[in-house]
Amino acid sequence: MSQGLEEPVYSKKEKQQAKLKEFREYLVDKEVVLAIVKYLLSIKNSKDLPENPLQALTDYFGTYKDQNEWEVFDNLTKSVNDTKDENERLEQEIISIKQQIEQAKIDKIRREEEEKQRELEEQNNKKGGKKPPAKK
Repeated sequence: MSQGLEEPVYSKKEKQQAKLKEFREYLVDKEVVLAIVKYLLSIKNSKDLPENPLQALTDYFGTYKDQNEWEVFDNLTKSVNDTKDENERLEQEIISIKQQIEQAKIDKIRREEEEKQRELEEQNNKKGGKKPPAKK
């Protein structure tokens, strides 16, 4: 005989009861029971009972919307749309900044060329002793 802890031996009936209890808790936790009760109350409170209760059940749960789940869904949808809008705005900002960078590069090259041109003119003027030509 082993000295360790042994699992208690359950009968087949006890195992079935434990599984059934676990399943009931699952249905309650997932609000399935609440949805069914709401359906039954809507049938009870309606003026006329449905001719085909099975079809009415299918119709009800086909259109049944858990308010909590739909609220979460709506919030996520809004968040996705807001993120898409923000992405579009940021893409436009990126394009604008890239254009500014390109313009700054062009301006820098132009300034460097102008500076080189002035330096060359100054060197030529010093060598030749001439005054720089007047700009028109």
